[in-house]
Formats: sequence, structure tokens, C-alpha cells
Amino acid sequence: MRLVILLLPICQLFVSAIPVVKYQNAKLIVGANYQLINQLFVESQTQCICQCFANETCLTATYIGTNQNCSLFSTKLNETDLQLATFEINASILSFINRTISSTIRQAPNIQWLFDGNLNDSFGNYPGISANGNIQWISPDYSGNRKAAYFANKSYVIVPYTLELIDTSFTVSTWIRLLSNRPLNTSEFGIFTHCENINDNNCLYMSIRYGKLFFSLNNNNVIGNSFLTSNIWYHVAYVYDRITLTQSVYINGQLDGVLSSTGIYQGNASQIWIGASPFTYMYPNPFAYMDELNFVPRAESADALLEEATLVVYYKFDNSFFDSGPNKIYNSSGTNVRFDVNGRVNQALLINSNNSFFQSTSFYRLGQSNYPYSFSLWIYPLSMNGTIVQLLSINNDWWSPMLGFDSSNHLVTQTWSGSVFYNVASNSFAMPLNVWTHVVATFSTTNGLRLFINGTMVNSTSSSHSHGASGTWNIMSIGACTPMIWCSNAETRIVANQFRGKIDEMRVYSRELTNMEIQAFATI
Repeated sequence: MRLVILLLPICQLFVSAIPVVKYQNAKLIVGANYQLINQLFVESQTQCICQCFANETCLTATYIGTNQNCSLFSTKLNETDLQLATFEINASILSFINRTISSTIRQAPNIQWLFDGNLNDSFGNYPGISANGNIQWISPDYSGNRKAAYFANKSYVIVPYTLELIDTSFTVSTWIRLLSNRPLNTSEFGIFTHCENINDNNCLYMSIRYGKLFFSLNNNNVIGNSFLTSNIWYHVAYVYDRITLTQSVYINGQLDGVLSSTGIYQGNASQIWIGASPFTYMYPNPFAYMDELNFVPRAESADALLEEATLVVYYKFDNSFFDSGPNKIYNSSGTNVRFDVNGRVNQALLINSNNSFFQSTSFYRLGQSNYPYSFSLWIYPLSMNGTIVQLLSINNDWWSPMLGFDSSNHLVTQTWSGSVFYNVASNSFAMPLNVWTHVVATFSTTNGLRLFINGTMVNSTSSSHSHGASGTWNIMSIGACTPMIWCSNAETRIVANQFRGKIDEMRVYSRELTNMEIQAFATI
């Protein structure tokens, strides 16, 4: 249904009212041509409208009431990209008709260096050049699928192109692993430097100084609170918000430091440094691995950064094994599986024969002991039997069934502590056959194991406990426990039989999902 409404000054904006087109119960098919400005948590649709109206570059907004998410786009809505929801949802698409973006507003480009064996920008505009020694390459990277850049002996990358950041918000994020060749508390590793002249205030640089995130802009410095540890992969992000004049730093999606009233950055440097730079060269330089460095011309929201840092993989199973998450994990395959047209959302993965399973590799966070995790998925069981999710190490020396059915047909989640399996089961819930059911299994050292069905927690361990992982990258197997010789271990409560049914909308996180997030996923 299409409604034209008039936005009045109730938004407390110093602008006149403008017409807005509202599409109710609709979904937006977001293609590569849609430029995301920001993702926000809002209390109402009206607040989402106000947020778009307040941003002079916003032309289209999407509002999802179930999780109170508001996404802003600087792209004009094309009605052919709209799709009517197949069932009633609290969602709408908002289009600011007759609004144009002033030609005087300069939009910096998106830049992405994947470091997959080269220094190219994925968008083709900002290729880099290795300097002070060749950049080396290591494999696997954080995602376990590709390569990462190895910076040693104060090597760095020069990107010899102008990046104009006058009056621009921006976010720089990357995966980083500092090595132990030098103590972190007496050294500095440069991440991103943009500077016209090191003697004036039109400079910004981002680094890890003395083991903490460091973000300097116009000589205003933000220092993170957390001390990093050598030989561990971290997701780090540096955010400058031109509207609020704040600098922020994030570790693994969590805010780690903020500075307000930072001033307006007017940088127009003719080159970018990645790695060592004139600001970090005087310090001892730890060697480091860097993977997927991203620059976006907007202040990413805390929710967006948390998703980028902790969404390990997202399988829609829409006629492919494509990972729709930020890591684009492509090492996946299916054995005796196919796609079914009657999924929970579009298509689904059908597992319905002997020796039938889906596998994907490699998962770094799932291989780290005591690191939190969450599995979220829709299941459509054809029988109450078998292993649904299993983890095993790439070295084939560790395994653990994580989700499946026990001998009493109860759904069970479990984790290996290093000496015993801890488990919880849906003892009070009778899992229906041939019906879509949403399941979430989470672990943290604070709350232990928790099992949710259709958005409601049905069981949890009575106390906190440990999770003894493989210590390396893991393989995830869906539908069967493999190799079968391991799965006959009597210590595991999950029966090592073949699962038969459908799987859809599977997400894996390297954190414990909140109750609100779980309830939102259960309404998809």
C-alpha cells in the first residue's frame, strides 16, 4: 500500500515540510547501486523519517519495527526494487520524493583493500604500492579462506591518490593480528594515515600505540581503553562523525574510546599510508598481519560495526552456498544435498538422504577457547534424529557436536569444556515435525549454554563454565557428524545419526546474541 504523507516540523528540524512516500508491508531489494549512509536503532517509524530528513544526503530509508532498525540510503528509490512481504510484517520503505542532493556536497568513495595477494582496491580506484620492502602474504587470513598482508621491518603501502575528506564523516575498519617480535606496550603499528602536511592540523592517523587503539585527528587524540594481546585477530574500527564532531574507536564491535568536540577535519591529502608512516616511524614497530581494510564515507553506527565484527557467516541457502555476511566465506560444499523451493525465506537447504551434509571452512573465532558464540537458524525436521551442527578442527584432531537431538528426541545444545560435555535440552518443548521452528544456541563464560526456541529461552546451564575449543580454524558441518568413527563417543548426548530436514537463514556469531536480537530473528 502506498501513502503520501507530509512531514511537519514535529521532527524539530529547521526545515520546511516536504512530501514523503511510504510503502507499507514492503521489503527493499538492496543492490550494489544502493549507497548505505547509516544504520540506526530508533524507537518508531516517525523517528526513522526524522533521521533521514535530518541527513541532507538521505533519499531513501527502510524501517523494520521488529528490531527497530532504520537504514538510510543516499540512492533514489526505484520502485522495481520493492517487494511485497509474503506475510504481514511491521516494515516500511520511505522515499523522499522531489529531494535532490546538492552538487556541492562531495561524497568520498568506498575503498576496500582485501589484501588477497595484492594491494588492489576492490572498486578499482585506489591501488597501493609496496614501500620500504615488499609486503608479504600469509595464509589463511582471518576468514580462513584467503590471504592477508604481512607487514614487517616497518614496511608500508603508499596509495598515491588524493582522497578528499573535507567536511566528510568516515569509518576505517580492518582485521589486525600483532605479532610478538616486540613488546606491544613500547611499540606502535600504523593502520591508516591521511595527511597533507605533518606540521599542520590537517592530518589524521590511526594506529595501535603501546598496545591500545590510537586515533589522532587535528592533534585531538583518542586512546582506547583495552590492551591488545599478541597473536590474536582483532576487528578494529576508527570513526569520525562530522555532524556530532566525535572520534570513536571500536574493538570487536565494542566501543573502546570516544572524544567529543574534536573539530572539523579539512584534509585533502594526495596520498594514503597503510602500515608505517611519518607518525609511527620513530617508534619500534611490531610485525603484524592485516586483513581487509575498509574505508567508507560515513560514520558507521555501533550496530553496523558490531555486525561487521561478529557476524561470522550468514547462509540464506537461496539456491547457493553463498555467504551473505561480511567475511564472504566461500570454502563450502554440499554432499547429497539440494535446495528446496519451500524455505522459511525463499529457498532452503534440504538434507534428506544417508551421508547427506553441508560443510564450510574455516572459522577462527569458533576455534578459540572460552570465546562466546551463537548459532541462529530455522529448522524443518522430518524426523527427531541426528546431528544438526558439528565443529571439527582443520587438523582433524578435535571435534564437537554442537546442536542436535538426543535419544529421547529432545533438541540439545552442548559444548566441550576440555574434559566433559556440558549440555542443555528442550525437555519441556515437543519439537513439531514438518513445521518451521527457530532455534538459537548461545555460549558465554558468564551465562554458560542457553537454548532458545521461537524466541523464548527453554533451558540453560545452571552456572557458568568453560568452552574448550580446538585452538585453530574450524570446519562446520551441517546435517551429519563426520567422521563417524569420532561420533560414537559415549560422552556426547547428541545422537550421531543423520539429520533429515530443511535448514534456512543460518547465522553464526562470535558473540552471545541478546534476547531482543533473538526475538527479532524468530519473527523473520
